[in-house]
Amino acid sequence: MLITKQADWARNINEPKAAVEMYISAGEHVKAIEISGNHGWVDTLIDIARKLDKAEREPLLMCAYYFKKLDNPGYAAETYLKIGDLKSLVQLHVETQRWDEVRVEHASCAREPHMSPGPQGAFWGLDGEQLPSS
Repeated sequence: MLITKQADWARNINEPKAAVEMYISAGEHVKAIEISGNHGWVDTLIDIARKLDKAEREPLLMCAYYFKKLDNPGYAAETYLKIGDLKSLVQLHVETQRWDEVRVEHASCAREPHMSPGPQGAFWGLDGEQLPSS
């Protein structure tokens, strides 16, 4: 409780690095992720995401959001894999046009209603568009 109050104070006096460290110590990961993401501190986000348990979906999804926003899709993919969110992983690969990764993940998602094999082995994306062949 005291560490959280100190972190709030550090945030209010514009000491975001100190605030992030204190929020992490206090277990307030969401606040630490928000500050880190808004400041573009990818290294800090990586450390947080790797230390979090896979059951902590909300903060991990926030990390993935900031990784995408900060143009680090590899770390977003790592985070989606950690929590087993294959649908978001495939969507990330489609958004970043990583077609080979989409095809690899397709086998894992074949039973999902949003992905289905098409004619002549073509793959179809989330919005019904045919994915380019390699």
